[in-house]
Amino acid sequence: MSALTLAFYIVIGFFALFLFMLIFFNEFTITLLDIIISVLEILGNLLALILWGGFLILIIAFLITIFRMN
Repeated sequence: MSALTLAFYIVIGFFALFLFMLIFFNEFTITLLDIIISVLEILGNLLALILWGGFLILIIAFLITIFRMN
């Protein structure tokens, strides 16, 4: 298994955990405006998660390559 594949699996696990938390611990209200605001917040959180996931992949791949060099 290559370093990028391992890092990809780790980030996919974080995605699954994050989506599980969004589904089961987010309170949706009835009004349309609140639903739109909630969807926009979720999209903003997913965008931030994708960006941090990219940084996480880079950091994990960098650490794995450092440990493989030794």
